[in-house]
Amino acid sequence: MNLITVEADGTLPGIDDVLRDLDPNVDDKQLLAELDRAGIPYETSMGRLSDWLGRIRELFRSRQLVSAELETCNVPILEFHVPPHGTGELMATRSEGQAGTLRVSIYGSGGTSGCAAKVSLSEKFEKRKTCIEVEAELSVKRCVYRVGDEEQIVWSPEKILGYRHIEKHGCDRCGIERSALDPWSNDLGEYLDFRQDSVSHTRKLDVKWSDSSAMQVGLQIGKIGGLSFVMKTQSAVVWTVEYGFGPRLLYQPYTRQKGAAILRSPAWVIEGPRE
Repeated sequence: MNLITVEADGTLPGIDDVLRDLDPNVDDKQLLAELDRAGIPYETSMGRLSDWLGRIRELFRSRQLVSAELETCNVPILEFHVPPHGTGELMATRSEGQAGTLRVSIYGSGGTSGCAAKVSLSEKFEKRKTCIEVEAELSVKRCVYRVGDEEQIVWSPEKILGYRHIEKHGCDRCGIERSALDPWSNDLGEYLDFRQDSVSHTRKLDVKWSDSSAMQVGLQIGKIGGLSFVMKTQSAVVWTVEYGFGPRLLYQPYTRQKGAAILRSPAWVIEGPRE
């Protein structure tokens, strides 16, 4: 049995690293090109692009480091959901290059530097009857900067320290009633209705992650709340899932739009036999 592995795969530059290597008088077009070339996620928020670029130039070049210390936090990497009363088996799809391996970038908010990880599935999971989550422990640097008369606190991911597999007995994503599923905060897939069939069924589905997927992930560090990191996939991979479905049930797959692991298979809710 080969499980998911998560390995550290180097560091990633932030906006301050890009600015440090550029001429102070670099024009906006070249600065944006350098940010894009480095793959740094950023949001210009409201207002003109030139105003935003002016603000980040001033911020990153005028701030002074006051203190820095390391913390740790857990980052959700993968959610693999198994249909209730059924089974699930995750398999790597063979292709060119390093089959079954995806590179994930983790950045702090505000365009800070980050770290990368390789997430691999060399062959396949053993057939499972329970959902599982894979999370990585992350070393994070907390820096306090002086910006004029104010202080700025910045969190920057440093490196992957390790990872763990967590079985989700009584999964709260797959244990809800279909009628309670909110269609506005979830993407609903095509349901499978076996309510009038007395035999079990098997289906194979491809789970695809592209090199353009990105999302914000909320994290908790100690007693600090409201912290979020940006996670991006930097390569593409296709994994195949073979599902087993129990008889006399309707299965509805869905995917949360926010607050989930960067890699996730659909969760499943069920509806019992028709009266």
